Amino acid sequence: MKKPRTFLITFFIVAVAAAIIVRYLQFIAEVIDFNTGFFHHYAGYWRYLHYVVLGAGLAGFIALAIIEKKRKTRFFTKKLSHFDESDLAFCGIMLLLAGFAVVYTAIGRGLSNHNSTEMLMVFLGTAAYALAGSILLFRKKTYPVIGLAFLALSGYYVARLIILFLNNYIILNMSEHLVRLIITIMMSLFFLSAGRMFMRAETKRTRIKVCIFGFFAITAAVSEMAAKLIFLLGAPRVTRDSLNSAVTEFIPPDMLWAAETIAVLTFLFCMTRYKHERVKSEGEAEGK
Repeated sequence: MKKPRTFLITFFIVAVAAAIIVRYLQFIAEVIDFNTGFFHHYAGYWRYLHYVVLGAGLAGFIALAIIEKKRKTRFFTKKLSHFDESDLAFCGIMLLLAGFAVVYTAIGRGLSNHNSTEMLMVFLGTAAYALAGSILLFRKKTYPVIGLAFLALSGYYVARLIILFLNNYIILNMSEHLVRLIITIMMSLFFLSAGRMFMRAETKRTRIKVCIFGFFAITAAVSEMAAKLIFLLGAPRVTRDSLNSAVTEFIPPDMLWAAETIAVLTFLFCMTRYKHERVKSEGEAEGK
């Protein structure tokens, strides 16, 4: 049976494009002090534009997820038994790569520059992603165990959130830190909801939350990474040197954010695959 068309992916592409454009405009308008991360005093309404677009995106994801839940589109009808070995293996590989990105990012920043708390976060992130990736890759269809692994990843993001607050107590006026806060919260809620799915503790709103938190986290992360990349490619050398100086952390851990984003996007993609159901339907048709 053909599933109703989903509009979540189309809206997601539009939301990402709009967020990238607005974020890039903030950079070229130079309303952010790249040496401190704070908005300039003359930023005015510019400082709110990225948040407005992200807020509109979030509202759209909420509305579409609720509507498509009632329409029973592909995101909301796939059973756990339809997550075949290729789905789980694909997700597992992406999670393992995210774990590698945690280590790679830490090494890139210099392990000697990390304090004990930061080293603990590197260990927790690597362990959580390695555990979840290994379970999905090697222990096929052990759904409660997969759910626990996702809950461990949610706990890792909660720990990251706590560290973010402790290290950046003045966060609301710093654009990058606020975006990082949003992404961290959404990632934690995404893995919490995905964990409930696999632990068979799913409620009527669980998949709605998976779609909302997953797509919104990706939108915020991609808009930040892509806008900065476009800006840096066209920025003069003086600006690039300033952005890469030790004074600022303007450049986010792009590889880590990219790996985390790809892992979440892979999971959402697998939610739309119906390989087993298609094979079963074709077999039933031939039998008739």
